[in-house]
Amino acid sequence: MASRPVLAFLAVMLATAPVVPQPEAAWKDAARRAGLEPDEIERLEQNGVLITNRAFRQVFTPYIQSNLPVFVTSDSLLNGFCVLLEESIVRLESANVGRLRRWLRSCWARLPEVEKEQTGERGLVFEAKRRATLLLAVPLVLLGETPGGLSEETAALVRAEVGRIEAASEGSRPPWLGPPDPGFLAIDYSRCKPRGFYTRSEPLKRYFRAVAWLQAIPLRASRDEELLCALLLGHVVCEVEFDLGWPYDERSRRLPRHVQALERLIGLGDDWDVYRAGCFTCPTTDGCLAEDVGKPWLTEVRKNIVEAARRAGHAPLINDQIRFPPADDAERIDAIGFRVIAAHRTPCGILFGRTTDPRDRGLRDRALPTGLEIAALLGSELAMAELNAAPRVQEILRASRDSLAGDSLYVDYLRCLQELLHDPPAEAPACFRAAAWRSKSLNTALAGWAQMRHAFVLQAKQWVEFLGSASAPPGFVEPVPEFFGCFARLARRAREMLARTAALGSGHDQVTADLRVIANELEELDTGSTAGASWLLSYRKRLDGIGGRHYWPALAMLWLPGFESARNDADRRALALDKLRETIRQLEEGRPLDDPAAETALLHAHAEGEQLWETLEDTCRHLETLAQKQLRRDPFSPADTAFLEAYGKTLARIMLYRGNSYLAPEDDAPRIADVFSQSQAASGKVLEVGVARPRALWVLYPWQERVVLCLGAVLPYCEFASETRLTDAEWKSLLDSDRRPPPPAWLAPVLSPRGLSRAVLPAD
Repeated sequence: MASRPVLAFLAVMLATAPVVPQPEAAWKDAARRAGLEPDEIERLEQNGVLITNRAFRQVFTPYIQSNLPVFVTSDSLLNGFCVLLEESIVRLESANVGRLRRWLRSCWARLPEVEKEQTGERGLVFEAKRRATLLLAVPLVLLGETPGGLSEETAALVRAEVGRIEAASEGSRPPWLGPPDPGFLAIDYSRCKPRGFYTRSEPLKRYFRAVAWLQAIPLRASRDEELLCALLLGHVVCEVEFDLGWPYDERSRRLPRHVQALERLIGLGDDWDVYRAGCFTCPTTDGCLAEDVGKPWLTEVRKNIVEAARRAGHAPLINDQIRFPPADDAERIDAIGFRVIAAHRTPCGILFGRTTDPRDRGLRDRALPTGLEIAALLGSELAMAELNAAPRVQEILRASRDSLAGDSLYVDYLRCLQELLHDPPAEAPACFRAAAWRSKSLNTALAGWAQMRHAFVLQAKQWVEFLGSASAPPGFVEPVPEFFGCFARLARRAREMLARTAALGSGHDQVTADLRVIANELEELDTGSTAGASWLLSYRKRLDGIGGRHYWPALAMLWLPGFESARNDADRRALALDKLRETIRQLEEGRPLDDPAAETALLHAHAEGEQLWETLEDTCRHLETLAQKQLRRDPFSPADTAFLEAYGKTLARIMLYRGNSYLAPEDDAPRIADVFSQSQAASGKVLEVGVARPRALWVLYPWQERVVLCLGAVLPYCEFASETRLTDAEWKSLLDSDRRPPPPAWLAPVLSPRGLSRAVLPAD
């Protein structure tokens, strides 16, 4: 038996002996078992990182089902953030559907009273009032309302306008807007095509069309009829606010809370809206509409508007009209004015206008911008190098750093993306400082930007061109602690900001609308048919959260079982439907729910959103800690190991996959957003940016004298010109066809030698 000193000596030797390097064949064998081809293994060995054609339905999938150590990418966190933010905005916008409908009804009821008070030039008042009538009646009809008191002639104008909006195809100027002029040639009706998450339900589609159209109609200060229309509507909304109980503070003047919420999320409105017009209804006093509204009065009001714009430095920075460019600064008065609802100003909207300005000789024949400009603005040297063929664009980018000013959530998000484009820490492994990783980081930043634009596809104003141990840990994280810390602060700010709106809870308006849809569909359902039984099962899965993630009210669970168990009993089905409709009436009237279980379900739905944002913030903080530990080469604690092992499920929960629904994820990851358009009147094109299905990212991570093969996920960035504005469903069909756009050339260093072909999902 060995003596104690000998045992102690052996223990010291074993503890201090160097770790035996992993044989090269080990990770290559693992790569071959994972399905990588010889040329892919060779490129992975050269660069330490590789994106292949292996695809997933959702970005969290490889972190749950992988037999290899995982690599937590910033892509996965960005996708989780954008999905959660988008779902929060869905809830906010769903609440705004009812709010907009009530607002328009109230304005409609008040407008005749305001017109009766006017004793000025009757022809001018008539034209302004007719325009105001159409600006209220058209969106009411789009929202499913039937405004009363319309003359036969006006009703015909409304029907024709609604038809053009729903067709969403042509660029034209209807006669009621007067003859075309250089500053406003036509309306681009294609902007009214519902896109993004607004295609989820009929109420959201209707809301999208109404808001997009209201954003499109200019009420310019330079035109008497348009200016008086804005002032009439401004006076109406000032009175309506108090009737609806929408308080306002001195800082925001008359902006209601939902408008303030959107400004905090996206940025200021690029135009003044009719709330601001209410401040100019009298040249000397605030909030009073003069009775004699002739041209002399309008001239005085116009002076005040121009002076106020000059003092505030206000002028629209983003042109969203089909028009000729102003010849000189004197014509910029044409741009000063109002919209019923103002679209919001974003850095990319401002930048694209500058880099495609046809008045700039250095930009002639430059039809469309590129997402690379956004990345270059954020500091990507690779993106700037790719723009080398456009020296004037580079000059504009260097002079446009001011466009990143502001305190909106959108701008904060872009600042987080900046962290991905900086040089990695000196302590990071060498592969993260190579050209291939720079291509991956550029892809991540642009994919993150495209997803954010998808969330704001309606509200963002879009520029229209003038004419430790021997065994490996369960995974690693991207070595960007500054990004994770920045993102944690962003998640906290998003939670605090959204908590002041209807975005975190389900909102009574949204619950009511969803339950109404469910009740209508259940009433029409033939539950005895095979299709009916299949529908019930599918709905039950959605409501349970098994196989579906979009928000569906937990309240409906209280009645659906009654339908399932009474498929052949019409009386019992009718009773269950009556109980559901009674709950809807109680919600509409603001009464407490009779059923205690239903009240509990409603409270739970309201609390869920804030909890998910807190989970996202905690996840970012933990990833920041892990990234710092990796850079210091500190061992992971048991809690760190447990966190990495659970990361995929945590991310799935953040992305609204309840229970074990992550086992059957939906195939809806592809997103598309149009961010710039040429004149639709001339069969122009639209710049589309988006992301495809998540792809496998393979990383050789050096760890304690070893090389560990890890699996993560990225979302490939896509950018192309399209003849029409695409919905997510159309984009997904395009991806699955032979017409799918190729990946950007700058992504080649990190791609498989086979490129990115049609994605083949594991279940295909």
